Amino acid sequence: MNDSAQHGRKPNSTRGHRTPRSGLPAGSRLEGRDSYLTEERLDVVEALAAIAEKHDRTVLELAIGWLSARPGCASVIAGATSPEQIRANAAAGERPLDADLLAEIDAIAPGVPS
Repeated sequence: MNDSAQHGRKPNSTRGHRTPRSGLPAGSRLEGRDSYLTEERLDVVEALAAIAEKHDRTVLELAIGWLSARPGCASVIAGATSPEQIRANAAAGERPLDADLLAEIDAIAPGVPS
């Protein structure tokens, strides 16, 4: 059993999540905010998804792990619209990101304060 299956996660590439380039689901928080979906931002999202896949993580784990590793961060507040999302948010913090993975993420999104 791979680590994702062991932790109840599905690999990013087979999860069926839609990326902004493949279309946003109706009711998405980004629906109607096309100005947020720049090519540069979409490239970053796709690169982060590739890193998550490479490290057998979810993009959510990268996001929460990266945020919680920021100096001075006492907690990460993540929105949720369902009990499943609440469970996923809580589980995402169970495996901290190591320094190499944090550096890999930082290299993709330069200019974001550390």
